[in-house]
Amino acid sequence: MSLQSLFGTDKSKEIEGTWIDVTVNDDGTDCGFKVSRMSVHNRRFAAAIAKRQKKYGVKLKTMGQEKNQSDMIEVFVETVLVNWQNVVDFREGAQDNVVKGEPSVKIEYSRENAIWLLNQLPDLFELLVNESTELTNFQAEDDEEKVKN
Repeated sequence: MSLQSLFGTDKSKEIEGTWIDVTVNDDGTDCGFKVSRMSVHNRRFAAAIAKRQKKYGVKLKTMGQEKNQSDMIEVFVETVLVNWQNVVDFREGAQDNVVKGEPSVKIEYSRENAIWLLNQLPDLFELLVNESTELTNFQAEDDEEKVKN
Protein backbone atom coordinates (compact mmCIF):
# COMPACT_ATOMS: atom_id res chain seq x y z
CA MET A 1 0.00 0.00 0.00
CA SER A 2 1.42 3.38 -0.99
CA LEU A 3 1.46 6.62 0.96
CA GLN A 4 -0.75 8.12 -1.76
CA SER A 5 -3.41 5.45 -1.24
CA LEU A 6 -3.23 5.93 2.53
CA PHE A 7 -3.19 9.72 2.69
CA GLY A 8 -4.20 11.05 -0.72
CA THR A 9 -7.58 12.71 -1.08
CA ASP A 10 -10.00 13.68 -3.82
CA LYS A 11 -9.61 17.47 -3.77
CA SER A 12 -13.05 18.02 -5.29
CA LYS A 13 -14.65 16.00 -2.45
CA GLU A 14 -12.74 18.08 0.08
CA ILE A 15 -14.20 21.30 -1.35
CA GLU A 16 -17.59 20.28 -2.80
CA GLY A 17 -18.35 17.83 -0.02
CA THR A 18 -19.25 14.21 0.48
CA TRP A 19 -22.50 12.73 1.74
CA ILE A 20 -22.63 11.25 5.22
CA ASP A 21 -25.67 9.05 5.89
CA VAL A 22 -26.77 9.44 9.50
CA THR A 23 -30.04 7.52 9.87
CA VAL A 24 -33.12 6.16 8.18
CA ASN A 25 -36.25 8.10 9.12
CA ASP A 26 -39.50 6.48 10.24
CA ASP A 27 -40.91 7.15 6.76
CA GLY A 28 -38.04 5.15 5.19
CA THR A 29 -36.11 8.12 3.79
CA ASP A 30 -32.36 8.38 4.31
CA CYS A 31 -31.28 11.34 6.41
CA GLY A 32 -27.86 12.60 5.34
CA PHE A 33 -25.56 15.57 5.46
CA LYS A 34 -23.10 16.79 2.84
CA VAL A 35 -19.88 18.08 4.40
CA SER A 36 -16.67 19.46 3.00
CA ARG A 37 -13.42 18.66 4.76
CA MET A 38 -12.86 20.46 8.05
CA SER A 39 -9.13 21.09 8.06
CA VAL A 40 -6.52 23.72 7.43
CA HIS A 41 -6.68 22.64 3.78
CA ASN A 42 -10.21 24.09 3.65
CA ARG A 43 -9.29 27.75 3.12
CA ARG A 44 -12.77 29.02 4.02
CA PHE A 45 -12.71 27.13 7.33
CA ALA A 46 -9.17 28.24 8.20
CA ALA A 47 -9.99 31.87 7.37
CA ALA A 48 -13.20 31.83 9.42
CA ILE A 49 -11.39 30.41 12.46
CA ALA A 50 -8.61 32.98 12.13
CA LYS A 51 -11.15 35.81 11.81
CA ARG A 52 -13.01 34.74 14.96
CA GLN A 53 -9.79 34.30 16.91
CA LYS A 54 -8.66 37.77 15.90
CA LYS A 55 -12.07 39.20 16.81
CA TYR A 56 -11.98 37.74 20.32
CA GLY A 57 -8.23 37.95 20.80
CA VAL A 58 -8.13 34.36 22.05
CA LYS A 59 -8.23 30.89 20.67
CA LEU A 60 -11.75 29.50 20.34
CA LYS A 61 -10.87 26.49 22.47
CA THR A 62 -10.06 28.75 25.43
CA MET A 63 -13.31 30.71 25.30
CA GLY A 64 -16.29 29.85 27.46
CA GLN A 65 -17.77 26.48 26.50
CA GLU A 66 -21.20 27.82 25.48
CA LYS A 67 -19.83 30.69 23.38
CA ASN A 68 -17.21 28.39 21.88
CA GLN A 69 -19.87 25.85 20.85
CA SER A 70 -22.09 28.54 19.35
CA ASP A 71 -19.21 30.09 17.39
CA MET A 72 -17.96 26.71 16.21
CA ILE A 73 -21.44 25.79 14.97
CA GLU A 74 -21.61 29.04 13.00
CA VAL A 75 -18.15 28.44 11.49
CA PHE A 76 -19.09 24.84 10.68
CA VAL A 77 -22.34 25.86 8.96
CA GLU A 78 -20.65 28.68 7.01
CA THR A 79 -17.61 26.68 5.86
CA VAL A 80 -18.14 22.92 6.18
CA LEU A 81 -21.82 21.94 6.04
CA VAL A 82 -22.85 22.06 2.40
CA ASN A 83 -26.37 20.62 2.40
CA TRP A 84 -28.65 18.00 3.91
CA GLN A 85 -31.44 15.73 2.83
CA ASN A 86 -34.52 14.41 4.59
CA VAL A 87 -34.02 16.07 7.97
CA VAL A 88 -37.34 15.52 9.74
CA ASP A 89 -38.81 18.58 11.42
CA PHE A 90 -39.18 17.79 15.11
CA ARG A 91 -40.32 21.24 16.21
CA GLU A 92 -43.54 21.23 18.19
CA GLY A 93 -46.54 20.72 15.93
CA ALA A 94 -44.52 20.14 12.75
CA GLN A 95 -45.81 16.59 12.25
CA ASP A 96 -49.40 17.12 13.50
CA ASN A 97 -51.06 16.88 10.08
CA VAL A 98 -48.94 14.06 8.64
CA VAL A 99 -51.01 10.98 7.86
CA LYS A 100 -49.52 7.69 9.03
CA GLY A 101 -47.53 6.09 6.21
CA GLU A 102 -47.01 9.42 4.44
CA PRO A 103 -43.66 11.21 4.26
CA SER A 104 -42.74 13.31 7.31
CA VAL A 105 -42.40 17.08 7.13
CA LYS A 106 -38.76 17.89 6.37
CA ILE A 107 -36.71 20.93 7.31
CA GLU A 108 -35.40 22.85 4.31
CA TYR A 109 -31.64 23.42 4.38
CA SER A 110 -30.66 26.99 5.18
CA ARG A 111 -28.00 28.66 7.30
CA GLU A 112 -30.54 29.57 9.99
CA ASN A 113 -32.10 26.09 10.08
CA ALA A 114 -28.67 24.45 10.21
CA ILE A 115 -27.53 26.61 13.14
CA TRP A 116 -30.80 25.89 14.95
CA LEU A 117 -30.58 22.13 14.33
CA LEU A 118 -26.97 21.77 15.44
CA ASN A 119 -27.62 23.84 18.58
CA GLN A 120 -30.60 21.58 19.37
CA LEU A 121 -28.64 18.38 18.72
CA PRO A 122 -25.05 18.94 19.91
CA ASP A 123 -24.24 15.24 19.54
CA LEU A 124 -25.21 15.44 15.85
CA PHE A 125 -22.85 18.42 15.55
CA GLU A 126 -20.08 16.37 17.16
CA LEU A 127 -20.74 13.44 14.82
CA LEU A 128 -20.62 15.70 11.74
CA VAL A 129 -17.41 17.36 12.95
CA ASN A 130 -15.84 13.92 13.37
CA GLU A 131 -17.01 12.79 9.92
CA SER A 132 -15.78 16.01 8.30
CA THR A 133 -12.29 15.42 9.67
CA GLU A 134 -12.18 11.71 8.78
CA LEU A 135 -9.66 11.31 5.97
CA THR A 136 -11.33 8.23 4.48
CA ASN A 137 -14.50 10.22 3.73
CA PHE A 138 -12.52 12.36 1.28
CA GLN A 139 -10.36 9.78 -0.42
CA ALA A 140 -10.93 8.93 -4.06
CA GLU A 141 -12.87 5.76 -4.70
CA ASP A 142 -10.58 3.14 -6.09
CA ASP A 143 -11.24 1.83 -9.59
CA GLU A 144 -12.73 -1.43 -8.27
CA GLU A 145 -15.36 0.49 -6.27
CA LYS A 146 -16.19 2.66 -9.29
CA VAL A 147 -16.84 -0.46 -11.41
CA LYS A 148 -19.19 -1.88 -8.74
CA ASN A 149 -21.23 1.34 -8.63
